[in-house]
Amino acid sequence: MQIALEESQEDFVKQAVSDGRYTSESAVVEFGIRLLQAREQKLAELRAKVQESLKDTSEVSDEEIDAAINRKSQELLAKGIPW
Repeated sequence: MQIALEESQEDFVKQAVSDGRYTSESAVVEFGIRLLQAREQKLAELRAKVQESLKDTSEVSDEEIDAAINRKSQELLAKGIPW
């Protein structure tokens, strides 16, 4: 298989190898593919969760929504993330 890269991408790959972060140009491409595979897997899982949630037609009360928002806001604040 041959892959054509833009000049800036090729420079990036060569720099990553010359910096010693990767052992070869192939290693850089292989790592990129593994990242893409992981991303695609996470997207597939998220899509499945969305589809599953769309099937759930049970009603949620205002109080349950408020409680969930409060829990999430407390989690974010505990992590130092203001919302």
